[in-house]
Parts: sequence; structure tokens; C-alpha cells
Amino acid sequence: MIDNVDGMVESIVLNSQMQSCVSDGETEVNHQIMAHYFEDELFCPVCGASRRQKVEKFSSYQIFDIIEPEHKIEFKQFPIVHIATCLQCSTKTTMVLYEGPERLELAILRNAYGGCVTENTPKEVKYYLDQAYRARMLSALSAAMAMYRSALEWILYEQGYKNGMLGAKISKLEDDISNNIAPRWANDMPVELLTAIKNIGNGAMHTNGGDISKQQQIDGSLIELVDIVFTELLDVIYEQPIRRSKNLKKLESVANNLSK
Repeated sequence: MIDNVDGMVESIVLNSQMQSCVSDGETEVNHQIMAHYFEDELFCPVCGASRRQKVEKFSSYQIFDIIEPEHKIEFKQFPIVHIATCLQCSTKTTMVLYEGPERLELAILRNAYGGCVTENTPKEVKYYLDQAYRARMLSALSAAMAMYRSALEWILYEQGYKNGMLGAKISKLEDDISNNIAPRWANDMPVELLTAIKNIGNGAMHTNGGDISKQQQIDGSLIELVDIVFTELLDVIYEQPIRRSKNLKKLESVANNLSK
């Protein structure tokens, strides 16, 4: 997967196909030449899943050196730009490796609206999911997780759980499930998933006892998983009832015609 810095760098190195060697008298430098394109996997927001991508190099042909004997990778220029094209739907993604304030960072920019928004998602929920997507694409993953938490709170608010903070809303939903008065979708979606999103979102915003290293657990693979959970949640709440209604109308229409 090339949705993170380490994965992207690894693919660049693995797919280098030509090299020449020079020496400055003390260290040997392998000049690595990148092939025009390679293939790897990346999450596609249009397909809604990881898809094989054709990744074309947009920046200059010679990209990095390997310094021996430490085998240290040293990029020759920034930014390093690639264009990834989904082999299933042709959605294009611009991927930019650049020097961040402390380390190498990766920005992922799409030519299509992303995130897990569905056709009938309420505009308030869409707003926060769009904010999560924008943050995610610029590698601001803790910020993205905070926006997912807000999107979840808006979903519950829209579904009638208006009192208290998110934890109180989830507790009320659990009570309603126990009393068989919860919305139909609540029986199809484990409430533990909602609680986990709440807790991770809280961790993204809180001090966590002063240990900032805990934020590293909120990585690209986790955010992708959260996106998948939201896609399922939105489908169960907003799309399935509409599909069921449409299907029922079609079936009833044919049934009525046949019974005449």
C-alpha cells in the first residue's frame, strides 16, 4: 500500500530499475533511476476499497541515491510527484512526497470527491466527513480522526439522540437496543464499533497523559478502516431503507398486475 510515507518510499526503491555507481574516495553512491511507472495498491474513494493503481512518475527522472555502506536512502529533490490512476475506475490521485517540519511527509490529492459520503447522507454529516477526508489527504490523521468522531455524533443527533455528549448518546442507544425501541439499523450495526470510534476520536484530541507518541497509532491503515466502518454505517442507515422501499414498490407493482 502506498497510502503512507514508508509504503510510498518502499515502492519507489523496489521499483527502481537502473543504477550507476560512483565513488568520492570514501563512500560509494548508487544513483538510482526510476522506471517511468510502476503498479501498487491505494485506497480508491470512488470504488470504496483498495485498488491496483498505475503510478506514473511526474518529477525528474533521477530520484534518489543509496549511500553505501550504510545503505542510506537520500532523495535528490523535493517535491517528488507521482500520478496514480485506478485500474478499475480511472480515478486519478496526485501523490506528493515533501519535506515536512520534522520528517518526510506525503500528501494525497484526488480528482474526485472522496471520503465515505453516500447519496442520501445528511448535509451536516457530509460536512464533517468531508473535513475528515481533507485532513486525511494531507496526512493530518489525528485531525481526521477527530472529524470522524464529530460525524458520528451528528449521525446520532440526526437519528434522535440529542442529549449529552457522544458517550451519553451511545449509552442511550444501547438502552434503546436493550428495550427493543432502537432504530432498525442499530440491530445491524454492533454498537461496539461506535464506541471504538468515539474512544479513538477522544484519544486524537486529548493529551493522553502527555504521551504524544500514542498518536502514531492513528495511521493510514486505521483511518482506512474507520472509513470502511462509516461506509457501512451510512449505507445501513440512509441507503438500505430507500433501496428496500424501491424494490418493494417494483415487486408490488408486478404482483398487482399479475393478480388482475
